[in-house]
Amino acid sequence: MSTYLGDFLRGAIIRVPMNTSAGDGASINPSAYGTVEVFADSSETAITAGVTVLNDHSTRDGTHMTLVDTSNAAYVAGVHYTVKRHTMTVDGKSVSAFVGAFSLQRATSMKPVVGIAQGGAVGYVDLPASASSANGDYAGAIVRVRHAGGTVEVRAQGVTGYVGATRRFSVSPAFAIAPDSTSEVELFLAPVAPTDAPPSVNVATMSANALTASALATDAVSEIQTGLPTAATVAAIKAITDTLSLQAIGQEVLLCLVMARGNRVETQGLELVAFGTDGTTEIARQPFVRSSVAVNPPSSIG
Repeated sequence: MSTYLGDFLRGAIIRVPMNTSAGDGASINPSAYGTVEVFADSSETAITAGVTVLNDHSTRDGTHMTLVDTSNAAYVAGVHYTVKRHTMTVDGKSVSAFVGAFSLQRATSMKPVVGIAQGGAVGYVDLPASASSANGDYAGAIVRVRHAGGTVEVRAQGVTGYVGATRRFSVSPAFAIAPDSTSEVELFLAPVAPTDAPPSVNVATMSANALTASALATDAVSEIQTGLPTAATVAAIKAITDTLSLQAIGQEVLLCLVMARGNRVETQGLELVAFGTDGTTEIARQPFVRSSVAVNPPSSIG
């Protein structure tokens, strides 16, 4: 089975490698190298033009290279080629084999026309007979023409539509060289824009059973409010915190008074009681609460 080497522009040099070995697998050179031939598509007519054979490649036994110069007139665009090495003698055995295959500018879905022009002028090219026979085809396409001398020109379609009966494709701007029946042609289709419009979804077009904008707004507000405390709860919490704050402030004031005038502070039930310098005269009393404010009384406070 031969290896497909790829699709190439005409004019490329195709390199086709081949190895030879003895029955035990060791690399050896053939005692007779045979002949290299190239075949176009399903033709059985051998092409030898443009072929160069490099046996014992880089002086290494068992490695060989065939070069196919596709700039030779024997090779044309849009054709598949197969390379055969035949009538070699390797390890005493006569051997023939297909050693490689390649194509030149073959047609694809985006390049549907490849071949030799039927003729032309500076303002148009008559595509190969294999092109479409329908008027108006290939709208917006681009044509690539390779003239016999090797000059390549690429042109967009002109204002005149494609004429199927004559395969005539107009171009703009005009060719510098008029195509003829030796010119190679490739036609590339314009990219196709998507025909399906993107979906349009908005509140106005929502179905009756779908969530509308107003319903979403109402439900969102309701759900948010469900997780929040009521006004009454907020007021009750504020009253408690205000009371605790006042008691804490009063407690701090009491301690400051003791530091200024008193001798000691003691707790009596749920109250703080401050005594004067004699240690027995009560000078202030304040409900006792735990405060987050740290107070460090002087050492004289017992």
